[in-house]
Amino acid sequence: MPLSSKLKYFAVLSFYLFNIQLQAEPVQTAAISEFLTNNNKGLEDSNGQNYDWIEISNVNRENGDLEGYHLTDDPLNLTKWTFPKKEFNDEGFILVFASGKDLKDTNNELHTNFKLSSSDGGFLALIKPDGVTIASEFNSYPRQYEDVSFGSGYGEPKDVKFLTEGDNAKWYVPSAPIDGWTETTFNDASWSSGKTGIGYDNSTKYIPHIGDGGDVKSAMRGINASIYIRIPFNLTDASGISNLTLWVKWEDGFVAYLNGKKIQSLSAPDNPEWNSASTSNRSNENDAITFFDYPVSGPLQKGQNILAIQGLNGSLNSSDFLTSPELTARKTDLNSPQNGYFLDPTPGSINGKRIEGLVGDTKFNVNRGFYEDPFELEISTETEEAKIRYTLDGTAPSETEGTEYNSPISINETTVIRAIAYKSGYSSTNIDTNTYVFPADVVGQRTMSTSITENAKYKPLMVDSLKAIPSISLSFESPNTLNTEKERPLSIEMIFPDGTEGFQENAGVTHFGGYYTNFSKKNFRIYFRSEYGATKLRYPIYEGVENQMPPAQEFDSLNLRTGSHDMIDRGAYMSNRFTDDTMLEMGHIAPHGRFVHVYLNGTYWGMYHLRERWNAAMASEYLGGSKADYEAINANNSGSEFLQGVVFDGSGKYWTETRNLINGNSPFKASANHIDIPNVIDFMLLWTSGNSESEFRSVGSVPLGIPFKFFMKDADGFLRNPGHPVTHNGPLNSLTRFRREGDPDYKVLLADQIHKHFFNNGAMTPGRLTSRLQRRVDEVKMPFLAEAARWTNVRGGRANHSPASWESYQNNLLNNQLPRLTASMMTKFRSAGMYPNLIAPVFNQHGGSIPEGSGITMSTNTLAIYYTTNGSDPRLSGGSINPQAIAATFNDEAPIPKDYIKHGHVWKYLDDGSDQGTSWYGRNFNDSQWPSGPSELGYSEGDEATLISYIDSDDAPGTQRNATTYFRTSIDLPNPSSYSFFVIKLKYDDGAAVYANGSEIIRTKNLPADAGYDTYATSGTPNERIYHEYQVPSSSFVDGANQIAVEIHNSSPNSSDISFDLVLRGEVDTSVGSRITSPVILNDPSLVRARAYNPSNKEWSALNEAFFSIGSVPANASNFKITELHYHPEEPSSENEISVSADRDDYEFIEFLNTASSPIDLSNIHFEDGINFTFTENTILNPDQRIVIARDENAFRARYGNDPKINVAGEYSGRLSNDGERLLIKNSSTNDIVDFTYNDQLPWPTAADGAGPSLVLTGETANDPSNWKENALAGGRPGYPDATVSSGFNEWKQTNQITDSLGDNDADGLINLIEYAFNTNPNIAEPFSNPRAKVTSVEGRQFLEITYTKNIQATDADIKIQLSHDLKDWNSESQMEIISETISDDKKTKTITVRTSDPIGSSKDTYFRFNISL
Repeated sequence: MPLSSKLKYFAVLSFYLFNIQLQAEPVQTAAISEFLTNNNKGLEDSNGQNYDWIEISNVNRENGDLEGYHLTDDPLNLTKWTFPKKEFNDEGFILVFASGKDLKDTNNELHTNFKLSSSDGGFLALIKPDGVTIASEFNSYPRQYEDVSFGSGYGEPKDVKFLTEGDNAKWYVPSAPIDGWTETTFNDASWSSGKTGIGYDNSTKYIPHIGDGGDVKSAMRGINASIYIRIPFNLTDASGISNLTLWVKWEDGFVAYLNGKKIQSLSAPDNPEWNSASTSNRSNENDAITFFDYPVSGPLQKGQNILAIQGLNGSLNSSDFLTSPELTARKTDLNSPQNGYFLDPTPGSINGKRIEGLVGDTKFNVNRGFYEDPFELEISTETEEAKIRYTLDGTAPSETEGTEYNSPISINETTVIRAIAYKSGYSSTNIDTNTYVFPADVVGQRTMSTSITENAKYKPLMVDSLKAIPSISLSFESPNTLNTEKERPLSIEMIFPDGTEGFQENAGVTHFGGYYTNFSKKNFRIYFRSEYGATKLRYPIYEGVENQMPPAQEFDSLNLRTGSHDMIDRGAYMSNRFTDDTMLEMGHIAPHGRFVHVYLNGTYWGMYHLRERWNAAMASEYLGGSKADYEAINANNSGSEFLQGVVFDGSGKYWTETRNLINGNSPFKASANHIDIPNVIDFMLLWTSGNSESEFRSVGSVPLGIPFKFFMKDADGFLRNPGHPVTHNGPLNSLTRFRREGDPDYKVLLADQIHKHFFNNGAMTPGRLTSRLQRRVDEVKMPFLAEAARWTNVRGGRANHSPASWESYQNNLLNNQLPRLTASMMTKFRSAGMYPNLIAPVFNQHGGSIPEGSGITMSTNTLAIYYTTNGSDPRLSGGSINPQAIAATFNDEAPIPKDYIKHGHVWKYLDDGSDQGTSWYGRNFNDSQWPSGPSELGYSEGDEATLISYIDSDDAPGTQRNATTYFRTSIDLPNPSSYSFFVIKLKYDDGAAVYANGSEIIRTKNLPADAGYDTYATSGTPNERIYHEYQVPSSSFVDGANQIAVEIHNSSPNSSDISFDLVLRGEVDTSVGSRITSPVILNDPSLVRARAYNPSNKEWSALNEAFFSIGSVPANASNFKITELHYHPEEPSSENEISVSADRDDYEFIEFLNTASSPIDLSNIHFEDGINFTFTENTILNPDQRIVIARDENAFRARYGNDPKINVAGEYSGRLSNDGERLLIKNSSTNDIVDFTYNDQLPWPTAADGAGPSLVLTGETANDPSNWKENALAGGRPGYPDATVSSGFNEWKQTNQITDSLGDNDADGLINLIEYAFNTNPNIAEPFSNPRAKVTSVEGRQFLEITYTKNIQATDADIKIQLSHDLKDWNSESQMEIISETISDDKKTKTITVRTSDPIGSSKDTYFRFNISL
């Protein structure tokens, strides 16, 4: 359907087409002098962003500005961005950020509407106001580099002096205000003449510094404290001036002006009057007669210049006064510029030393890593005629040091090669280092003990031991002379045996610690500083190391700990890892760590603990703010006591305040904002549970509201029997001070923290203690063989562990010491009065999902239990009962243990090999057609009461038995919550899962969590002849009918038998209290917080709390999806956004959806690749509900508002890659939940890459790009269902609710098809600025030029331009030729400029129209 549209202002256009007049050019000699295309850590704009920038120079210091000039990066669009009326700075430069923001407020920074390319062949030009003449250009400029600028360079600047002491001056002591006296045009002919300096003195001190005619005593003293001085000087050439410096001898104050502009002011009022005095007296007369230099910036000009100074005395009758100036600078000859690079960019000032280029980085044809076979190593650089030097001994090569590379190098043993490339006139490369590890060679190094490497048991394992954990390679000169004082440059590499890409950085190194030992194996501290390379290591070195607290990914320093104190009898390498892990599991910040092998210049140096260095920088990574906001404290021991601590980051002001508050009255309440009291309690609960030295680290930021937190500094020796009293004073004697104060709130808080960690699977319970250590033992068991071989004998005469003794030591910890630790510590706590005898309420199920309609019971040994479900504490501060707390009712009729399902119970079963999905274990499933029979059920065992069958599951030869058989039964349980728990005795062969009322309660270890009907168990049953016992919370069952469902899986199609039987028994545990409450029915997910209470003595128990969800299931790959991803947001634009954050990445977010019909539990669902985030415990997502995580919640709310319907789960650390990356999400069992890789290139929607829209999942498979579309809304719509961008007119109509293609929904005069073609909004009437037309002159002839913007997505719309002179005959667009095409940053539109092929005449009007058709 062809449509045409005639613009209603064409007639007006033809009237103005031939009345275009050019404005006068402001300056004639402006040029682009410098630009930077890859600004990473250089110049920032006012919002702290590092955008590209362009510097324009007023070459000849003309008067004028750049109004009407244009900047462009497109040779086909010379007027891409136009300058407003913007003045040059005093040194003759204007700076423009090339950010794409298009900002032209002359009172603020300028920003172009384009960004610069860093690629070879880029274009940048400054165009004169006529829109045609190129004033300055960089055509096909070379490849650009990070933080290296490019532009016009010159020779070395020379020192020049414009004014010197003794020059001619004019002076005048004013008696009234004088206008314009600082200007160059002011007439000072009537003023007195003299030579500088100008002043007077009653003594002789200043007289030698006063010039002829410059003694002003009679004119000034007693008359005026101010004097005006004018000193002229001439410049024949004002270009190329830099480093302008004012030198002054002065007393008591002055204000200096250069050509009317104030350039310096000292001891002077802000706005001095004609008779002002100085604001202070300069008492040191020796300073007054000494030149002090002040860098200044002022408007120098060709011809006469004036330095004007208002000298200020301290008072009318002061006995002396002096002002004597000089003016110096550096001048660069600008007559012979040459283009080049600048390693030190100088935006807004004269360019510095130019280089011809940067030598291309050295490239190694073989990557660092582990190798078995020899190879030929080639080193290259892309820079022609560049030379390469290398070393093999760890020393740093240079342009003069090292072997010159001429041919491939044979690598056949563990080798560290360091290389540099260089070329005259170019910037040399940094030093690249590659380590190649040959494990077999390492095993044979002379430092490795043959008692281990040749041992029959260990020899076959040695290579594997070296590849069991990552390796760190350190390379530097003379490592044997390294000490704790002087920092040395080094290379650090991280190498993964499986080929995972590690890193290499140049950094600094010292030893640290080891003050009381002389072991050869020493600690290393690595520092990342700009003088070596990167200011921070940006690499996820702790990725994949299990911890509840996500680790940082940026580090300014790292520690490599030897474990030297801990090597023998104080933990055998495990103490520090164990205590750090424990603090993390207790919910606190602590250093993350991992074990690594270390190589020193290629020599194996042993197994080390790679640990975060705890300081202010690390605190800022986890707690927010900058490192300058924090104070960090280091405290050693004095005997068994902690010292006060030494400040090593920050001023120590708040640490001193903290100490004073603790030593004052009411320390518990008074210090709560300064010291994290729950944290210091937990620190001491852990510390007294071991036997390490009395040392700590602490960090805090009182201004940020982060009280001081405490950490194990050096836990060597912790894993011995506890050696400290539980009533220890603690850091700053705080615990003793709190205890003596007697505040009941402290006593309860202490009991609460003990209960939190020593009960209910807390961090200090036997299972958690042993599993935590077992995790690290499993990590180290194999690599310890290499450590034992390297350090068979510790220097100092004490034998190190052999592999056997090390393993025996760990087994003793795991089997004896740690399992008994909890009970031992609880005995001590109770004996010390730190934990009450009242039993904290024991829940019959400690949190988790309970069936709808089910309840929980609580037990204790006293008269009352109070609980809340609103998050508040049943106990108020001071000890009274919270009025919102609920008094639990008790069921004093204790049930009798009973078997509800016994051997011989009748079960329904299904043995036909069919896929029953997930509905079969639900409460309402209809199993009436299933056969039934008494237990035991199975086949081929010989002891079955009911013989079931199987099917041949495929066409392969022989019988291939189906994987799964299903069983169901219904059992009536009266008041099941009155039992403490139920016991299920399960007999199964080979794998099993058990469900109660639709929820899983048991899964054997050999059955995968996502097992389907055709999934076989991963192994056989440990013992198919016995019953395996499981304890099940009584809250899993409801009062009345309960459905029990079981699936039994064979281990293989060839398995000859299966068996199944189940016994269900209710049990009563009187050890947790003989008083049991009636069931508490929960209808919604609730946090239950409960305390037992003895009303006779008003004593409270510790707090027990747990979160209960209703009918929830764990999140898995089928019910939890990423549905919206905003990886490259738009720049912040609104004032509200910019006030929160100017970093566009802070507006990233990820949206998730529960696709199931039941609530899902997101507890501990975490990212393992991409970003760092873990969903907190008790995060429940209801069916069809969405949840969002944001990089910065404040920025997110600034953009999307405080909509309560947007459920933000928290902030993640790290950034989503703008280039695309893998996103991997796992559960606590490390099963994959989400795993896909997005990209910013086709076939992925490219508009999501910074143009505004988010990515929206529209299909099932996240890895399929066709299932993702760009959001129809800029910025996306987090928390809500999304509409996506249309891919054609019909979809566009549907998205915009258009029914009539030829209608005009917004009544703006444009029918809907035109709105579609030109990408305007059909539902909002807005001014139509598309297209634009003008007459342009080319070689003296005039042509019609039309610019219009089309919708890139409108691929089904055909746009034609037609011309006419009489509005009757229309010619097609073949008469037009395309001049330029520019795609918008959001990639939604294309701006096209066309020009008539033939000139247009002035004798007749020219009209044009657009013809649009589908």
